Amino acid sequence: MLSFREVNGETVAFMLAEPPDDAPPEIREGIARRNLVAMGEPCPCGARFVMPNRAARRRATRNGEACRVTVEHDGHCPAVTANLHAAIARWRR
Repeated sequence: MLSFREVNGETVAFMLAEPPDDAPPEIREGIARRNLVAMGEPCPCGARFVMPNRAARRRATRNGEACRVTVEHDGHCPAVTANLHAAIARWRR
């Protein structure tokens, strides 16, 4: 699902994931937390969405590139990429 919101006065597009209906709770929770942060809310672990600084955003625009945001989840959070990948691998076995 594609969603838009304004960040620092700029319109930003986000791809929000929808987990499969049969995904285990840890996968559904990890994806839900990622979507929550993408929409501007803090993760239950405290992680927040951080945009690059203005110079980096302008450079990306000039080069026709997308900006990369930063989100630092707690190491045990189900939204951490490694944790989510591990949960998906366990589910897919």
